[in-house]
Amino acid sequence: MVKNHGKAHASSSVNPFNDHLYLLISPKTFSAANVFAVTFKDNGLATLIGEPTGNQPSCYGDIFVFKMPHSGFQFTVSYKHFSRPDQRLTHETSLEPDIYVPTTRQDIIGGRDAQMEKLMEIITAAK
Repeated sequence: MVKNHGKAHASSSVNPFNDHLYLLISPKTFSAANVFAVTFKDNGLATLIGEPTGNQPSCYGDIFVFKMPHSGFQFTVSYKHFSRPDQRLTHETSLEPDIYVPTTRQDIIGGRDAQMEKLMEIITAAK
């Protein structure tokens, strides 16, 4: 990654990773984890497996904390906008996985991790 004038882009250098990267995502992927996943997906650095993430790929983050002097009421305000690298997709309401693997009720009851199983299947098949 190269940061230039507040924007991050993929470097033209060779991918520094020896093997293919995979990221597991779900509705519980949000905030900094979502920004991380968006950056990897939009720059072609990883394959995302799982379910759509918990917030928009372009989102607000980083907060200022304020405390009202008389009431003591505290609140936060986001002050930074994180724009996804692929601006053509800014309309999306969540980050979509490349390989969709849902979590079913039976998975939860049985303690099964379908996304991890799919990842292990892909890695095993690639060897």
